Amino acid sequence: MVDSSGTDTPLQEAGDDTIIWGQESDGRFRIGSAYKVAVEWLQENNHGDAAEGNHTKWISAWKWPGPNRLRHFLWLCLHNRLMTNSERKRRNFGDTDTCEFCKSGPEMTEHVIRICPLAAQVWQRLGLIETPLTHGLNFAGWMATNLKKEGTNLLFGVAAWLLWRRRNDWIFEKKFQESEILVHRIRAWAAVIKQAQDNNRQLLVDTTGDKTRQELAWQPPPADWIVINSDGSVKHPNSAAAAGGLLRNHLGRCVGAFVTNLGSCSITRAEIVGALTGLQLAWDQGHRKVLIHIDSTAALAILTGKDRDSRRYHNLTRRFQNLLQRNWEVHLSHSYRECNKAADYLANKAHGFSLGTHSFDISDSGLKFWILYDTMGITQDRLI
Repeated sequence: MVDSSGTDTPLQEAGDDTIIWGQESDGRFRIGSAYKVAVEWLQENNHGDAAEGNHTKWISAWKWPGPNRLRHFLWLCLHNRLMTNSERKRRNFGDTDTCEFCKSGPEMTEHVIRICPLAAQVWQRLGLIETPLTHGLNFAGWMATNLKKEGTNLLFGVAAWLLWRRRNDWIFEKKFQESEILVHRIRAWAAVIKQAQDNNRQLLVDTTGDKTRQELAWQPPPADWIVINSDGSVKHPNSAAAAGGLLRNHLGRCVGAFVTNLGSCSITRAEIVGALTGLQLAWDQGHRKVLIHIDSTAALAILTGKDRDSRRYHNLTRRFQNLLQRNWEVHLSHSYRECNKAADYLANKAHGFSLGTHSFDISDSGLKFWILYDTMGITQDRLI
């Protein structure tokens, strides 16, 4: 049985249906989640060994600490997809599969990178010789082990790439590079990549250093206005989702509270549902000057139309926009979670309710505590 309780009902006026990628919260297709689906399918259909083997190859290539261009090359190596002479002959692109360097055997990916005497020279000069741990491994296992080895994995990946480049320079341009010169080139490339990574890490440190520590507290609305604080909550591993929120006047007095059990959905959907439910409650109570404070920047961007690619929330945003177009004043703004503790309390309490939206007793002792906490102006500091 599919739990659809966290899914909004389609609207006729919302326009044509669109295709979205259900594995991502924003509906956009991404290779990472598609790969996860493929691995899970293999495991569920008794292909666990294949899934594990492919996963090892994927991880060793894409977690290698170098540029994406080289990661792609390493992925091709791990899957024997380089256009070697053996591969060219197999595809009827050539009439020989022999290695152009040593003439001693068929040129496969493993031969170019590992077996050829010229490749062995380079590995020896780099100090990356075979060990008892790697000697008996097949090519993919040898590659994966070296790509994950701390301290030398960057050098290993660069060496594999430049060995392939040397081969291509000879095949297509008849330019040959001696192993001693190639080793210097490999070390230089690895040093440049590492320096670039160190500079990038330092830039990130310098950027975060610009933040300042600020005291944050809940802010009441102006007189004649009410403020909606809403929040979403998702608990793993089953993605149990809920939302909650409350309405308060300029004195900090709560004039309404709600909780919604959504079944299973993403945190962004839960945040949007919380804001939408709070807005509907405000209209139903007759309020016509409303502030909405949301602590999710992702949900706020979707509701204000700044995230134009969030098609999977189209029905929710359409309902939200329909509410906004009524005869009233509504303003949305971001609020840090330090200013949203009462709504956070309600979102967590919502998990204990049955599916759907429920009015929440504003005399609840826990809610009263957080309302008093906010009304007293108690602050918390945060780096901003």
